[in-house]
Amino acid sequence: MREMIGESWPQIRRSRLGAGVVLDGGVVLALRLVDDPNHPRVLAAVLSLAESRVPLVVSYLSLAEAARRIHSLQGPRAAIALLRAAEGVFNLVVPTEEDLEAADGVLAQGVPDLGFEEAVAGVIARRLGCSIYGLSPVYHLLHVPVFID
Repeated sequence: MREMIGESWPQIRRSRLGAGVVLDGGVVLALRLVDDPNHPRVLAAVLSLAESRVPLVVSYLSLAEAARRIHSLQGPRAAIALLRAAEGVFNLVVPTEEDLEAADGVLAQGVPDLGFEEAVAGVIARRLGCSIYGLSPVYHLLHVPVFID
């Protein structure tokens, strides 16, 4: 479980939704890219959560953002591999219309350095009663518990 070779995922058991941790696209990207400077600490944090059986939640929007970035770094086949692998690793969540509306309201407040993906991830975390684990320092502004590694 602790070994991550090449582009494989760590073996993380999927669990039921509930109080857990929402991972943003930056965390998914750092988890996938072994040469990312954040990879060692992100991997350690995610494995610790998984070993504690904390549900790991990723929105499809965050996954798409990570796939877009993988595509630009490693090409389209790597992006497809990311999407295929994530289905069996994380609890994937589709943002609801209410999530998108709430995210739009957050973005309308003009929070500096808050992007669309981060706003949606934060709103989903709030709706599910989860903490959020992201590499962006702005999540505390969304009034959701922040997981700090």
